[in-house]
Amino acid sequence: MRLVWILVFLIAAVVFVRPLRERAMPHVEFALNPIYEWQAKNRVNAISRELVRARAEGTKFPRPREFQAFLTEREGADAALDPWGEPYFLFRDRRSFRVSSAGPDRLANSEDDIHSTPAVAPEAEKDPRRRR
Repeated sequence: MRLVWILVFLIAAVVFVRPLRERAMPHVEFALNPIYEWQAKNRVNAISRELVRARAEGTKFPRPREFQAFLTEREGADAALDPWGEPYFLFRDRRSFRVSSAGPDRLANSEDDIHSTPAVAPEAEKDPRRRR
C-alpha cells in the first residue's frame, strides 16, 4: 500500500510541478496523454462556454487571429495553452464556432485534435434565415 501512495505522489509531482514535468515528460508522456486529453476536452468546452457568456455580456467576439490575445487578457498566458503547451485555437464560420487543442501530436488541424462542441456563431444569431 505504501508503494501505491509513493507512485501517486510521484505522478502528482510530475503533473503539477513544471520543472519536473519538463524533465520527465519524454519518459512518461505516453502514460499522461489520456489525462491530458480529458483536461483538454474539458478546457475547450469551458472556453467555448466563456465565449458565449462574454458575447452575451457585450464583449466583442474574437477573430481566430485574435483568439490567443483574448484568452491571455482574460485568464493569463498559461490559460491560453493546452496541456501539451500548445495554444488553443478558434475555428469559426458563418454559422458556428469551436475551440480546439492540437492534441498529443501538437499539430493543429490533424486527426488527433480535440474540439469543443460546436456553438452558434454571433453572426448566425443575427441571421434571419437561421432556423429556430
